[in-house]
Amino acid sequence: MIEHAIFEHESGFTFEFNTDQSPFNTFTTEIQLRGNGQDKARQHGTWPYFTYLGERVFRGEGDILRTESGEYIQTRLDMLKALCPTPHLGNRVVGRLILELTGQEQMEAYCTLDSYPEMPMEGLGPAHGSYMVAFRAFDPRVYSVDEYTSSADLTASAGGRTYNKTYNRTYPGTAYSGGDLLLVNGGNAETLPTVDVYGPVTGPLFTATIDGVDRTVELGGLTVPAGGIATISFADRTATLSDGTELDSYFTLREWWYLQPGNTTVAYRAVESAAPSKAVFRWKNAYLI
Repeated sequence: MIEHAIFEHESGFTFEFNTDQSPFNTFTTEIQLRGNGQDKARQHGTWPYFTYLGERVFRGEGDILRTESGEYIQTRLDMLKALCPTPHLGNRVVGRLILELTGQEQMEAYCTLDSYPEMPMEGLGPAHGSYMVAFRAFDPRVYSVDEYTSSADLTASAGGRTYNKTYNRTYPGTAYSGGDLLLVNGGNAETLPTVDVYGPVTGPLFTATIDGVDRTVELGGLTVPAGGIATISFADRTATLSDGTELDSYFTLREWWYLQPGNTTVAYRAVESAAPSKAVFRWKNAYLI
């Protein structure tokens, strides 16, 4: 079922598990749950509370199988070099675990070590020994290695606001849109996109219908100049210009939404724009395995 399992340390060292030389005997994964429950005073039980998915833990147990003692020792050293090279203290995430399940696309999880690898020196044979590794991922979902994209150009008029009274202020009367986009999350869990907005454009906003409710993220006071790119991360809930300027103060609506499993219809609009302005949506399929 597990075709490949590769750990890539941020230092650049890698090790491939579940090969002829390092097969898994067991591989398990579990997700912790978290909540904010309160005990009932002088009663049994707790008050009902919201439950959330917490961290995910991967555990693999297997063997190192080589023909000579020297080869066994070298494989052991290679595994430790990839899992815990020094120095690495202070890093929240030390690498990514890449998994390929039978019939599925490659998936990845950024993680740290849950415990130091167990690799006892056994006297069972000159070139044989067992190992146990454990990884902790801060996100309970695993994601496709491949990134998917879809773009919208601001070329078609989509209407705007009109007023039947005269004020001593000019209101924009037209917003522009490339029409609705259908974004497809091929996983079985929600995933959070990233949007790159290319200038020139003023007042970009992004709307999606989730569970029958329209949710909008809008940067109403923002103008992205020609040649500039504003990147909005729905996962980090931040916005940054390509020159490094933080744009969080420009948010006028923060109704953060996600791409549900399957199809999500998304609209991109803006107050003003000119060619070659566009928005590029980027996401990875998300899975609960």
